[in-house]
Order: sequence, then C-alpha cells, then structure tokens
Amino acid sequence: MIKQLFSRNQAIPVISLLVAGLCVVITVIAYVQPDLYSQLAFTYPTDHPWQYVSGVFLHGAGDRSLGLTVAHLMANMLLYLPYSIIVEKALGRKKYSVAFLISLVVSSVVFQVYAAHLMKFAGGEGQGAVGAGLSGIAFSMVAMGTYLIFKACKSNPRNAFRQPFTYLFILGFLGQLFILNPLIAGMGSFIIHTAGVITGIMLTIIFRAIAEKPQVL
Repeated sequence: MIKQLFSRNQAIPVISLLVAGLCVVITVIAYVQPDLYSQLAFTYPTDHPWQYVSGVFLHGAGDRSLGLTVAHLMANMLLYLPYSIIVEKALGRKKYSVAFLISLVVSSVVFQVYAAHLMKFAGGEGQGAVGAGLSGIAFSMVAMGTYLIFKACKSNPRNAFRQPFTYLFILGFLGQLFILNPLIAGMGSFIIHTAGVITGIMLTIIFRAIAEKPQVL
C-alpha cells in the first residue's frame, strides 16, 4: 500500500470526490426544501430505510441555519477529503469501497444504538433523535490515513514532505484533537467519532494483514 501512496500515475480518487459531491448536493437540496431534512437525516425511530445511508451525506440542522450548515459541511469535507484521497490511492477503488461501506454501517448503527439508549434513559415517550453528517466515516479515514502518512514519511521522508497532503495531515491531526472533545462536539458526536477511529484502526490491521499475506503460486 505504502509504495503506491505518492505515485504520480494513480488514477483520480473518483469515490472520494463523488462522496464529497453527494454531500454538497444532498445538503443543498435539504436546505432548499426543508421538509426533506427529516426524511434524509439519521433519525430514531427511523421512518425510511434510506435514512441509514442518506444521513451520512446530509449536513446542517433542521433549523435551516445557513451558517451552521456551511460550517458543518466545510468542516467535514476538510476532515474527510485529505485522508480519504490518501486511503483511496493506497487501497485502490475496490478495497476503498469496502472500507467506506463498513465505516458507513458502523456510523449508522452506532447512532441508532446511542439514540435508543439516550431515549430510554430520558424516559420520554414519543421523543426522537436526529443526526447527520459524514464525520463518523471521516474519522475512519483519519485513522487509516494517519497510519499511511506515518509509514510514508518513515520510508521516504524527503518525498513525503514534498507532498501537500503531509501538511494537510498535520493540520487535520491538530483539528482532530479539537473535534474529538465531547465538550465541543457533544457526547453523541464524540461516541460516533470514536467509533470511526476504532473502525479505521481495525480496517488498517485487516488490510495490512491482507497485503502482507504470502501469495500462493
């Protein structure tokens, strides 16, 4: 994986860019048509099966705050894209697709489990929980990308520090410490972000084991 990371012949990271584009499109649609927000966001209880997926691409809140929507979208894109592009270049599209789907499932399931526990603890019958955003998946990519960057810098530091992604990584790493703080992001986001980091670590271990497995001729 590592030797391909800074290869100039790598194909365009189509999936990473497609995901970012879907986030922008779905967020804009929900902002223009606010009635759609509750039908696209993560909700508990869930009304529509597509919400388990669409909630990842939706950003902002149902109150139609333009500043909050833009800030949420931009923060997640700045966190997701640098790491996601690195991971996609290293893994290739097929393996990256698997990693993305696993991270999506984990993010959605963790939200549902946390929301169910929260509602049970609150004891409020008829209440529900709403969430949205790519940050859970982004933190999976952060964990995988962090490993790749460290390995690339260790194996070829001169080449690595010529790459803009290395400096984006440094800024992103500092940003992680800010975003992971539950006093800033809230306990729900903290749990989803932490689950994303754990997922990314597990995926890194799995893909590394696959890459190092001897080929049978």
